[in-house]
Amino acid sequence: MLATHNPHYKQGTDVIVARRTCDNNSKVLLANALAKINWSSLYRIELCEDMTKCFYNSVNALFDEY
Repeated sequence: MLATHNPHYKQGTDVIVARRTCDNNSKVLLANALAKINWSSLYRIELCEDMTKCFYNSVNALFDEY
């Protein structure tokens, strides 16, 4: 892979790339964890922005775990 022109890139420096694994076992565990979440507290949140933050925080935490 070759980098395009980037004025902030210094040749010879390490570039760290983080990614999540995507194996079948992790997908099954994630699906099971999502199915077991009790979303009732989410429905009681009044502001849409707060509800969205709560949802994304919950899902992202599971993504990080599985």
